[in-house]
Parts: sequence; C-alpha cells; structure tokens
Amino acid sequence: MINKELIQNRIDNFWGYGNLDGSYWFIGMEEGHNLGNDILEKRFIKTFDKNTVDIIEGLSVIKDLKWFKPPFPPVQRTYKGYIIIKLFIELGRMPDIEEIRLFQLNQLGREFVNGKANDHSILELMPLPAPSTSKNDWPYKDFGIEDLSTRKKYLEKYKPIQIEKLHNLIKKHNPKLAVFYSTTYLEDWKKVADCDLIEIQKNQYMYDNGKTLFCVIRHPTAHGVSNADWNRWGQEIYNRLELNK
Repeated sequence: MINKELIQNRIDNFWGYGNLDGSYWFIGMEEGHNLGNDILEKRFIKTFDKNTVDIIEGLSVIKDLKWFKPPFPPVQRTYKGYIIIKLFIELGRMPDIEEIRLFQLNQLGREFVNGKANDHSILELMPLPAPSTSKNDWPYKDFGIEDLSTRKKYLEKYKPIQIEKLHNLIKKHNPKLAVFYSTTYLEDWKKVADCDLIEIQKNQYMYDNGKTLFCVIRHPTAHGVSNADWNRWGQEIYNRLELNK
C-alpha cells in the first residue's frame, strides 16, 4: 500500500525522466496519473530515492505502455510538444510526425541512447502525479498527511519549496536550455529562473542569463496551440541557441 514514507520520499527526491546532466531540460507543472493507487504505489517504489529514472523503467508498471511500444506508437499529446522543440534544435526545422514518433519511441526521457548518456530530461515542478488539477481529483487526501489533505494545502506547503529546489538544481547543472510548459504558471517559472522572463513574441517568454536560455511557452495540450505556433517557438529557440555557440 501507498504509505507516508513512499509519498514523502517522492516529494523529497524525484524530478522526472532522463539525464539531469543533459543540455536540454523540458519542465512541466505536474505529471498525470489516472490508473489507481496500486499502479501509483508501484511507480513510487520504482523511483524511490532517485532524482530521475529512465522513462521506460519509471513507467514499466503500466500494463499497456503504448507510447513506447514499437513499431508505430501513437504520439502522446504532451510529449509531442517536448519532442518538437528538441528536434527543432537538432534539425533547424519543424519535424514531421514520423520523426516525432521515432524520437518518442527511442529517445524521449531515456537515460541512455545508443550506449551514451542522453542529452535531455523531462521534469515536473510538483512531484506527485494526479489525474487533473481539479481539487476533486486529488488522490492523496486519505493517507493521514495533513499537508496533503487537499490540493490547496499541498501547493501552499510544497510549491515554494519545489521552486527553490528547482532553481538550485538548475544552478548546479547549468543546462543550455530550460523550457517551461504552460504560461498559466509564468510567475512560478520566473521564480525558478530568478529572472524577469520577457514576452518576445506571442505566448513565448525568454531570458538568457549567460549559462541557461530560459523559455516559457504554452502547454502542448492547451486549446488553440497549432503547428504554426510550434514553428514560431522552435525557430526562436533554435536561433538563440545558434547565436550562443
């Protein structure tokens, strides 16, 4: 059963998938989970005492892990946004759907690729997965932890702590690029980056501190986000990284 130790260990340690020493960090607010407490417990055990894991290891307890099942997995909507930016950096252009699918299958959130440490990580500011951000979809209220009795209490207690921890983690590793997803949380991302992120074009905020290029864009599943948006955002990131070479 899920217990206080498993939950607290997850809060204290876990960030996400891939390699923290990679150059490219893709950061969301919170990971989803709607498969029940039995699977959640197994996921917490898989990540116990770890900052990151290989995404296949971390999610292997999910019976039908269709996003990583060869040869032609469906493209996951949130992952798609992360992959577009990553491939834009590599290719200098908008990737096509098959390039996105192949990256998701073989590279996204992996610890190693072709025997070498991966060059990116996909992380979450808040450590506890949940079905949605609705206060009614809060699966941690029944574990006897006062600070987790509601989503509101959880955020009040842990969001400031996580912001400071993520800020320090970025200072420690100095990734070339940190992309934050969702302009809804712009003020939180500003605190993580410790800078005044400037809107350089519609729904894209950026700042370069000389070590890390910070960027905030809309969440991949946000209503109205189009390929034209991804092309604009990806091109701007690519251009600025090229200038820094």
